[in-house]
Amino acid sequence: MKLFPLIVAIFGVLAQAAWPFDRTVWFHQRTIVIEGWLYITAGEFYTRSDNGNVVFNQLQSTFAIDLSVDWTNGTVTATTNLMPSNFNFTRQPALWYDSFSGNASLWGGWAYTGSTGYWSFRHDTTNKDVVTWAKGPLPEVKGSTILPTIFATIVQSPTKLYYYGGKADFTEPNGNLNQFRGLVTYDFSSHSWINSSQPSAWESSGISGRSLLGEGYYVPTFGASGVLLFLGGFQNEPGPDLAVVDMESVVIYDIGSDNWYQQKVSGDSPGGRAAFCLTGASADDNSSFEVFLFGGSNGWQFNTDGTNNDDFKYVYILTLPSFRWIKATGAPSEPRGFHHCQIIGGRQMLAVGGYDPTASGVLGANRDPWTNGLGIFDMTSLKWASNYNSSQIKYQRPDIVTNSITQNSLYPASWSNDALASIFKGKTGLRGVLAELTSLLVSSSPSPNPSNPPGPKGSHHLKSSTLVAIVIPTVIGILLVFLLIGHVLKCWNFKTWIQSSKSKLRSHSNDAGEMVEEPSNPSYGRHELNPQSAIYSQLEVAQMEAAHGSDQLRRQGGDQHELLASVSQPYELQQITEPRYEMYATHVR
Repeated sequence: MKLFPLIVAIFGVLAQAAWPFDRTVWFHQRTIVIEGWLYITAGEFYTRSDNGNVVFNQLQSTFAIDLSVDWTNGTVTATTNLMPSNFNFTRQPALWYDSFSGNASLWGGWAYTGSTGYWSFRHDTTNKDVVTWAKGPLPEVKGSTILPTIFATIVQSPTKLYYYGGKADFTEPNGNLNQFRGLVTYDFSSHSWINSSQPSAWESSGISGRSLLGEGYYVPTFGASGVLLFLGGFQNEPGPDLAVVDMESVVIYDIGSDNWYQQKVSGDSPGGRAAFCLTGASADDNSSFEVFLFGGSNGWQFNTDGTNNDDFKYVYILTLPSFRWIKATGAPSEPRGFHHCQIIGGRQMLAVGGYDPTASGVLGANRDPWTNGLGIFDMTSLKWASNYNSSQIKYQRPDIVTNSITQNSLYPASWSNDALASIFKGKTGLRGVLAELTSLLVSSSPSPNPSNPPGPKGSHHLKSSTLVAIVIPTVIGILLVFLLIGHVLKCWNFKTWIQSSKSKLRSHSNDAGEMVEEPSNPSYGRHELNPQSAIYSQLEVAQMEAAHGSDQLRRQGGDQHELLASVSQPYELQQITEPRYEMYATHVR
């Protein structure tokens, strides 16, 4: 049986030319990084025939690229794994990795014929370049099948997958697409799908709950369980046409509280767009988190508004909790849309595929200027390159971001909601202490004088060095105080325990009480599918408790979760310790 995957891989290489394959452009693909390997699948590519005609092709393979070695976009090699013969090829499906089961899964997307279905492959830790897809049953919620989505926003956290918006079937490019509204969640630990959409929750914040070709990102730094950001895309307006969403506000979903917010963003914001890509990274001290946006289009295929075509050449940085856009003006690239991005090598953003949406003419007629359709962007130096560095150089917040925070504020001028402010100000933990001290010092600093511009680079960091000199001793002092208090309490409790034990021995009353943590009450809603067959997932909590009792408990042991009973019912498991986010530095759409 183990021979079959190898045969599939070998014939895959023979059936379709091994990497690199000849093409003018390729796009609509999805990518994922698993344990030091990059996997690329789905989408389409275009070639030129001998007589010069543009030829359309479906990508019928999954490429596997080793990230443990250095390469350039001209020297990179990949193993080509042919898709199964019964696989319906698709564009932009959901692609994610479930570390609980060890499976990578693909679902939905805009299929060329019929429906793609639900597919998975077991990540082979021995032969990581071998990919063997197998078809599985369709996801269900309480016995009802969830419809796959087209052009939904897909975000992954360490424990869950999130579907936001999208639509069920593609009718006409400019028609009323009857989009889905809200959120569907897949829990890796319980292997259960949950329709967690609650229209009242996002409608009260002025959020439509709709998104086509938008993007999202999981930010672990803020909130009890992290937050999800949703940006851009198309959404329905009154009437048959779609409108592009501007970038002057961001939709936020707080995972821990199950609440939705919308926050205005300041700074040099990019123009409204869809079909772009996002990556992100946290500052060393977790005082800020930067989301990097690249490319996009304001039309379904080519830009409908050509007045700001140059805008699509640049990388934009959204820094949190400042909620401020910063334009990386020093490193323009070629405009690009319908591509996909991943973080590789620590601080490098890899852009895969895409084409120039500002061009005109026949799609696929113009050859991609990037070799093999790959571009690499250093998120610290803010420069594009053709070479990949496998040494995992750690991300450092760019100087232009630090300067922006210093000259403005760590927080926005106003918050849309007090609860949202408390999530991002984070009064708990070391990150909260550092953030508050930073904000205090920055806000007390004099505003820069426009007539006296900053001096040489060394002078830009004078305030940072002062900040470090104050913050570090302060934090160390706070920690020492807590340690001293803990030591005193420990000694006092030990003495009290000795006395209590003696008393219990004398009275022969040594019964022990047990502390049991009950699961929190889950919150459920509905996810609107198509108007003819909406699926409702309002679960009766009382019936579940009657059927299952309080058996779903969890004990924390090191970095691993130990489930003490069945977790088939879709309760949300709260995370106690901070997960190892480096494995999930990528996000899957």
